[in-house]
This record gives sequence, structure tokens and C-alpha cells, in this order.
Amino acid sequence: MAITGEVPGTVTLPPVATSYPDDFYWIHRTNISTATSGVATLDRTGLHSVVTDPGLVTASMTMASELIAGTEAFWVP
Repeated sequence: MAITGEVPGTVTLPPVATSYPDDFYWIHRTNISTATSGVATLDRTGLHSVVTDPGLVTASMTMASELIAGTEAFWVP
């Protein structure tokens, strides 16, 4: 679940806890409002802030051992 509104143009992501041994995961984000995109590599501890710029954003989370991404869409102020 993404947390928006804390810092303009950023989204805060909670830690990911799974039984997989991967030490990291990827967030693939696209800002539909600005047509920008990027990938952030995050570890599984603590909260992470990802700069997305304001607008309608989609984000997908993948891990090395995963075939189907979890995807979310949200508004970033």
C-alpha cells in the first residue's frame, strides 16, 4: 500500500515481508500525468520514499522469484 501526501511528488512504500530469500525488490513506476517512468531497487527493511513527481502514478512491485507483478494506481500530490 502506497502512502502519498507526506512529501509532495513522492510516494512512501512500506517494507515487503515475504518468505522469499531475495534481499531486494523492484518498484517500476510510471507517472501518467508527466509521461515519466523509472525503476527503484529497494531492500526489505523500513520505509522507502520514491520520487514520482505529482500526478497519477502506477507502480508495480516485482522480485527475482516472481512472475506476476502486484500493481497499484494512485494520485501523488
